[in-house]
Amino acid sequence: MLGSVYLGKDIRTGKAVALKIERHEGSNSDLLHEYKIYKDIAGCPGVSRVYWYGTEGMFNIMVIDRYELSLDHLVGQAPLDLHTAASFADQMVRISSMLHGPMFSHLLSSIPWNAFILTTIYIVTSSLRIS
Repeated sequence: MLGSVYLGKDIRTGKAVALKIERHEGSNSDLLHEYKIYKDIAGCPGVSRVYWYGTEGMFNIMVIDRYELSLDHLVGQAPLDLHTAASFADQMVRISSMLHGPMFSHLLSSIPWNAFILTTIYIVTSSLRIS
């Protein structure tokens, strides 16, 4: 089951964060799987930082960086000019190539184009899968 994303605020720093929440349904958690992938690729440029993962009551929760604008949102607003499209494509290829390797070979095909966040490209998705 995929969860929902909410706007949150770090109570220590006041920084805006994203809260990814799913109903806790035993050991078969999509969010836990996503958290483990984020942990494995932490530190790669363009990969969102995970601040916390855990269970509260009936919910699994992951706290990650919050970004303002997704590529999906930008494309929906107006057509991209060639220079902007090429710039974003270059950044997406660079990030994706960092994830190339035996451990993440199946990951690349599961990152949808609308999972990229702008101005600097970041990967934020709940559809990460490794087979």
